Amino acid sequence: MIKLKRLQLMMTVIPLLLAMTLFSVGFAGWVSVAPAANSDLGGTIHSYGVTNSNKLVQLYDMKVFKYRAESFLDDDGNLVDEGKITVTCTVNPEECALQFGEDWNGSLKLHIVLRVANVGKADLFNTEMNGKAPASYPNNKYQYSISATVQGEAVDVHNSGTELTIEYGFKTSTSVELQVEYTFAIPKNLTESNVPANFRHCFGMYLQESGNERTKFISSAWAEKS
Repeated sequence: MIKLKRLQLMMTVIPLLLAMTLFSVGFAGWVSVAPAANSDLGGTIHSYGVTNSNKLVQLYDMKVFKYRAESFLDDDGNLVDEGKITVTCTVNPEECALQFGEDWNGSLKLHIVLRVANVGKADLFNTEMNGKAPASYPNNKYQYSISATVQGEAVDVHNSGTELTIEYGFKTSTSVELQVEYTFAIPKNLTESNVPANFRHCFGMYLQESGNERTKFISSAWAEKS
């Protein structure tokens, strides 16, 4: 009787384990991530659920802001109120034509996602602190906003707190390079004060600076015809 119960339990658990394995393999094939300095880049194509190639869109460069504990830094080491992450990608219309068929007119919608890993706060991009006053300084407020551009053109950013997502529509017949720039406006100080708590409390204190668990920003992209 005990052996029968064990057999029934195994017959229940094994299909679940197999399903989990298949899901993990499928997802890994859909998202491709390659390491880069202080960042990760991933390129993937979503085309009616059948394409796993990164030939249509390739993300090949990412530049991440410099910072220290209380502020962003510019290239000369000066304290600044904004930090930028720039992602560069190329779109190959010849591969798009092969994928989307002869009726494709060159119009694309590009989806770009920025995530972060190895941080002390899961929703690092959450800007809800903006405009709120800390208990210790009720007359001063936090300042935190995130904006983005594609080719210098301002675009809407969907901010879930854990991901920043951009959708960008354009039309092309030749290979094109696109530059996406995220701007994090997080000054050193609380509003109207010399209190260096704004950047630190909103952002800086959650970043990991050394070791294998250092903070990484991860970008991925996919395209669809529009």
